[in-house]
Amino acid sequence: MRAEEFGGRLSEALRGKGISKLGFAKELQARRDARRRLGHPPLRKVDRSALYAFLQGRDFPPVDTLAEMAEILGVRLAWLAEGEEPMERALSGAPLPIWLIDGHRGPWKRPDVLKRSQARLAFDELFFPRSGGYMEAQPIVRSVFDHLLSRRLRRRRNRGDRGPTNPAYRAKTARGLYLKCFLDVQDDLPPETLFSSPAFTSAFLSRVAGWVADERA
Repeated sequence: MRAEEFGGRLSEALRGKGISKLGFAKELQARRDARRRLGHPPLRKVDRSALYAFLQGRDFPPVDTLAEMAEILGVRLAWLAEGEEPMERALSGAPLPIWLIDGHRGPWKRPDVLKRSQARLAFDELFFPRSGGYMEAQPIVRSVFDHLLSRRLRRRRNRGDRGPTNPAYRAKTARGLYLKCFLDVQDDLPPETLFSSPAFTSAFLSRVAGWVADERA
């Protein structure tokens, strides 16, 4: 763990979460006091001078303090410590969550905490509540759908459309693709067929070649 890089991620997370340095230090100290009352090993390096040393890239915290920091900020410990994606605490690793897919060509550039939060909010408002079945579908179905979304957004970027930079635009695009992929497949299956069923997965995958061809147009 390089102290300078850690300091940058810590600063980014504080800005993205809207937490002041003073407020962060006070919360760490409150957690230290709570651990002491319970007889747990005390947190080290939680005063303001230590926090400024972290932010300036001159030092990094012990593991137990680091874990408390990650919990306060709502990020994964591995991301805060080493920059390992994803950042979001609810995610365990690859693939990239759907709200960060933007069709960017070339190496993926990690957005900052605020942009990630805005993107997740847009999908929580505009995609997930209206797209029942996406989360219930088998992982291979979601993976293919995400790939198709990336293709669609990339195609629009290539023709000069600047919409994919807007998370609400991406969420609405995902919703349109959902109607084409999920609901069209569902319409051709018995009404009781679940999105998580092998029958739906098989029918979905049988159409992938045609959908990929559509996204090349």
